[in-house]
Amino acid sequence: MSLKEQDPNQWLRVEFERRGRMNKKIIKELRKILKKYHYDSKEQHMCKAVVTKLENLLGLVLRKSDEDIDDHRKITRIMKYE
Repeated sequence: MSLKEQDPNQWLRVEFERRGRMNKKIIKELRKILKKYHYDSKEQHMCKAVVTKLENLLGLVLRKSDEDIDDHRKITRIMKYE
């Protein structure tokens, strides 16, 4: 029997923590790339379009992280009343 079947609340906590760690790694890598090749660089390593896309992707991941946290809170509240 899987954890999801045994304890759905625990499975949700584990799943959201895993996704959170993955999102943090993505955020860290995107920031590192932007910093190294754009913000701290005197030479132009990336065109403006690439920088804009990376910044948009970073914003999307950050928003998704916030939405996941909100979803987790909503689901946890709902499951408490079941």
